[in-house]
Amino acid sequence: MHALIQGIDSPKLRVLAGAPLAKAEQEATDLAPLVFEELELMVHDRLSGTALISGATLKALRFLSAGGDPRALAKHLSQTHIQAGYPTELNAWSGIDDW
Repeated sequence: MHALIQGIDSPKLRVLAGAPLAKAEQEATDLAPLVFEELELMVHDRLSGTALISGATLKALRFLSAGGDPRALAKHLSQTHIQAGYPTELNAWSGIDDW
């Protein structure tokens, strides 16, 4: 809905903005790629290396600007590794899971 308020518009974005809360997560998963395509936005696959690096960079920048909790950042990055299918052994090797 925020995008529509900012003047960004597409048919699928309107459908996504009107999704009932109970179905919002599934609707977002299904419709987001179509919205990005309609708006001609290049978005990397969710768990691609490029997307993971971009997400980790954004998270780290937000962390640095907000003076965030280092343990929370380490936990988030650890969970991102696991979601991406990296072996959990990488967390132990890097020490991330010690936090």
